[in-house]
Amino acid sequence: MQSRRCRIYIINYCFSSSSSSSSSSSSSSSSLSSSSSSSSSSSSSRSSSSSSRSSSNSSSSSSSSSSSSSSSSSSSSSSSSIEVVVVVVVVVVVVVVVVVVVVVVVVVVVVVVLVVVVVVVVVVVVVVVVVVVVVVVVVVVVVVVVEVVVVVVVVVVVVVIVVVVVVVVVVVVVVVVVVVVVVVVVVEVVVIVVVVVIVEVVVVVVVVVVVVVVVVVVVVVVVVVVVVVVVVVVVEARS
Repeated sequence: MQSRRCRIYIINYCFSSSSSSSSSSSSSSSSLSSSSSSSSSSSSSRSSSSSSRSSSNSSSSSSSSSSSSSSSSSSSSSSSSIEVVVVVVVVVVVVVVVVVVVVVVVVVVVVVVLVVVVVVVVVVVVVVVVVVVVVVVVVVVVVVVVEVVVVVVVVVVVVVIVVVVVVVVVVVVVVVVVVVVVVVVVVEVVVIVVVVVIVEVVVVVVVVVVVVVVVVVVVVVVVVVVVVVVVVVVVEARS
């Protein structure tokens, strides 16, 4: 841009010097013609023809000066339009970069939050399972102790056959209790795990949909801005 302005300045300077030299030559011609007219009438006719030539030179220099000024004005207007286009392009690029950075930051934050939620849910599930197992073990121990006490009392009070029957009954009851407790624990664990997995899948799908929508909106905005900039550049170039 600076070199273009220098070239324009040099062209204007050359045109100005040429016009001044033409003017000086015309003035010298007119002085010669006036001196010749005092000497003879034929010299007067030659001086008048030289005056006409000088006036034509002066008119040509003025026309070239006007053309140079018009070219310099057109070049300055084109340079100003190019500067405007460059500023618009820089602003668009900055806006696009800011939007992309914001989208990336949002995605990273969402992923971090999801990871934290998953870790917390897994820890809670493990704690609940451990508590349930401890409770089941305590219940089993209590039931076994109670059954042993009952068996001892029955053995002391009743005959051997009744003791055998009671022992069988106690064993069956213990087995049934243990089976029921194990089934309850397994069902609770399965239900908790299934609910957690479903919730995580739904959250991940929602986050992915939101991110895709944001990216599509950003791409559409960028395409629209680029099209507008291209149209502005084409219009400015044609004008």
